[in-house]
Amino acid sequence: MEDRMNDVRRRYGHYSQQKWDSNMALRKHFEEKMGMDLYVAVEKDTFQP
Repeated sequence: MEDRMNDVRRRYGHYSQQKWDSNMALRKHFEEKMGMDLYVAVEKDTFQP
């Protein structure tokens, strides 16, 4: 998630801090609900379409 937001910041020169903080708060909210890391839940490192 951070990599994607940093990529947008690099390409467009800006990424709103408010939007960044909001995205991170949403991630934290769902991780707390799931009781696990978001990337573990979606199998980020092992997913193959």
